[in-house]
Amino acid sequence: MNVNEVARTIITHVGTSIFDCLAAESWERAKLNELKRHIDAASPSVRPSGSGSLEPLYAEAGSFLGERLRSYWDNYPNDPDTVQSAVNGKQRRRFAPAEIASLDLIGVETADRVVLACSDTEHGMAAGHLLYYTLRAFAPSVATNGISLCRLEGVDAEDGTRFAESGLPNYIKMIGAEARQLRQRRGPQRSLICNVTGGYKGVVPFATLAAQLIGTHPGLGLTTSVVYAHDEGDALIMLVPTLPVDWAQLDNYIADLRAMVKRPESSEGRAALHNRELVSYRERGVESEQPNTLARLLVALYDALEL
Repeated sequence: MNVNEVARTIITHVGTSIFDCLAAESWERAKLNELKRHIDAASPSVRPSGSGSLEPLYAEAGSFLGERLRSYWDNYPNDPDTVQSAVNGKQRRRFAPAEIASLDLIGVETADRVVLACSDTEHGMAAGHLLYYTLRAFAPSVATNGISLCRLEGVDAEDGTRFAESGLPNYIKMIGAEARQLRQRRGPQRSLICNVTGGYKGVVPFATLAAQLIGTHPGLGLTTSVVYAHDEGDALIMLVPTLPVDWAQLDNYIADLRAMVKRPESSEGRAALHNRELVSYRERGVESEQPNTLARLLVALYDALEL
């Protein structure tokens, strides 16, 4: 990487629009149905880390869609005329999955790291694998430098309790780990982008929270943003959360918050749960003795960032 390039990590939430794109582009119906049968038949209790026996199908489908998308990009290229370029961009993006359309609007570059963040479901992971192979065919220069697939354990729209207790902390840990890795890269600016166009929208407020905290931390030296590509494919809506955060106060609280979250039955944990200064980090209710979601997420982020 050139030291003058901006170092970027783009965490891209994965939805399932790629299945519709494969059907619309008339990928072999028998193979698409076979792929869907395998995914539907997968036991919810079996959560493989790899694509296993479906990998050849993922690779074939991704190669097919990647080449088709490349033809649309060739037919509707960027143009020196700003108006025509905007028209061409909208035209080509309407053929693409939401994740790739939004990456086009972001302007993904060779040096960028793209993280495909998938829900903890068979459909979510299948979509992630399909996008991975599609991007390898469609944008090989980006694929060479870093596209990774991440399964977010507990992020499941069908199980709210599991989502709150493990999915959200794991999501925050993933963002924190990516931020920590980004800090090690060279460049005049290091930018963490949460692309929330696809995927489960239940995580969007927490992507914003993580971007707010990471982007305002005085010791990290990172800029952050949350982006969403409008459904019409012609506008990228961006939020750069820079509201002030009292990091000195959070640093003072973190030991008590860790005790509250990790050791609630210990004397330190019980003391923290009854500390009036920490009432904002307890579940609502005078008698409540449970840390709330904010407490859990702050601890997860501090741990992931190794603060």
